[in-house]
Amino acid sequence: MSLSYAATVAREYVHRRAVAEVFVTDTSAAGEPGTDGTYRVAAQLPRGHLMQEGPVLDYSLLVETVRQAAVSVSHRHLGIPLGLAFLFRDLDVEVDDPDALRVGARPAHLEVGTTIEAQRTVGGRVTGVRFSGRVFVDGRLALTGQGSLMVMTPAEWKSLRELGRRHSVSAAGPLSQSAPSPSAQPPSTQPPSPARPRTVGRRDPRNVVVSRPVLVGRRRAESLLHVDTGHPYLFDHPLDHAPGNLLLEAARQSAAAAVSLAHGGPQPAGLVVLACTGSFDAFVELDLPTQVVTEVAELTKRGALTACSTRTSILHAGRVAAQIDLTMGVTA
Repeated sequence: MSLSYAATVAREYVHRRAVAEVFVTDTSAAGEPGTDGTYRVAAQLPRGHLMQEGPVLDYSLLVETVRQAAVSVSHRHLGIPLGLAFLFRDLDVEVDDPDALRVGARPAHLEVGTTIEAQRTVGGRVTGVRFSGRVFVDGRLALTGQGSLMVMTPAEWKSLRELGRRHSVSAAGPLSQSAPSPSAQPPSTQPPSPARPRTVGRRDPRNVVVSRPVLVGRRRAESLLHVDTGHPYLFDHPLDHAPGNLLLEAARQSAAAAVSLAHGGPQPAGLVVLACTGSFDAFVELDLPTQVVTEVAELTKRGALTACSTRTSILHAGRVAAQIDLTMGVTA
């Protein structure tokens, strides 16, 4: 059965407030609905989206499409009720064909073929979903990936947030980790100023989410998370913590700047994400400082592209709240 791209699904099925931020247009079950199995999801990415600045489809929007695919299937086919909270736990995505991600003359039509496995209690209630699959862009295989989401009731969410908040507030103070950076400074009462867009691979200043990255030693760049809760995409609806897509974007911007600084080029705007592996282990509070630290490896070859592996740690309240490994490729 063919999938439809005529209209988006209801925004509640992908946990978005703005209709314009809904990318999924249709879903279908390859097997028996309501069971673990393979599903197909159609999505359309607009060319004029705020985050879409370069000649290739923005990786943040691609990850968001994968998230929306998993959430929409969970609600529409697995019977998970609306009103539950979904929390990103981990993600592993690799670009199979960089040329398939180039922005064309019309909105990109994506098809996600995904296998969903639900984690259930003895009583049958779903507490999480694990997904894996492939993303096709206008018929061409572009991405392969997997990940997992935690599913919680409102009461469970409230309890988890209260616990996370208490830990973060009690641990607030100079940012630290097991091997503190000698350059780490005590948190400031003033929010950090955003970097200049071109230094982190962005054009629109509204999309900058880190302060100016500073090279420490030869291969380490440090900055602070810059949070704008009025951003229409990153904060589509009110949140009491920094969302995963904000942390992923911070890692991308920090990595682009770090590769350019550590290797004397290429320009950050000429770097795209070829692979992403991320784990999210703690909440990042909006009113406490967060450090973004990226370690850079040597330049290598990845097919016809020059590439560089990076590891970004999101340091918050004395611990690593998230770790995101990116492979950055030079396209320009």
